[in-house]
Parts: sequence; structure tokens; C-alpha cells
Amino acid sequence: MAKRKRSTASRSGFINQAVKAGRTALKNVQKQVPPDLRRTIEGTGRSFEKTFSAGMKQIQAQLSRMATKADIDRLSKRMDRLEQSGRSTARRATGAASRARTSAKGTVTRTRRTAAKRTASTARRASRTADKAADGGSS
Repeated sequence: MAKRKRSTASRSGFINQAVKAGRTALKNVQKQVPPDLRRTIEGTGRSFEKTFSAGMKQIQAQLSRMATKADIDRLSKRMDRLEQSGRSTARRATGAASRARTSAKGTVTRTRRTAAKRTASTARRASRTADKAADGGSS
């Protein structure tokens, strides 16, 4: 008995499915990244694009050779890892930005508190001086 060959139509379906999943994962990561951080990342993203496209070409070559359920599962896991790394990068960046904002707010608050204390202590000193002058003048 001769072995049946796989049709090319089912292979291209797998490739299209993999490309669609990759694009969806990329859109999900882009939604979670703040706009200012996105601009920063885009500068370094060029190398990521090259790496990603090289990886996609490698994946497509593997899929064109023989796309099995195991290959699709491996591809899915790989894309999940890429998406998770993008999320963690976004989390780290937004955490750093919020820490910087909190630090700046804390500095302003400390400055206001210090100014208020100085004003209060100056007022107390002036009050004591006035009280002493009033006590010394009436004796």
C-alpha cells in the first residue's frame, strides 16, 4: 500500500492559523503598553522585529515540512512565552514610571511640610518674644 501524501491546502491552513495567532498576540501586548513607553520600545523594537521575523520564517519552514498537532502546540507555547515576556516588560516599565511619580509627589509633600513647620516655629518665636516684652514692660 502506498502512503497518502498530505494536501498542501491543510498545510497553508496551519500557517495562516499560526500567523493569525501571532498577530493577535502582538496586538494584545501592544494594548497593554503605555504610549510613552511604546515610543521608547519602538526604537529598540527594530531588532526585535528582525528576530521575530526570523523566528516566524523558521516556524513557517518547519510547518511547511510537516505540520502536526505537536508542532502547533509547540508554536502556541512559544507565542505564549513571547506574549508573557511582553507583558512583564510592560509591567516593569509602568511600575518604574509610577515609582518615579510617587517619588516626585513625596518630595513636593515633604517640601510643603517643612515650609509649614518653619512658618509655625517662626510664629511661635514671635509670640514668645511679644509675651516676654509685655511681661518685662509691666513689671
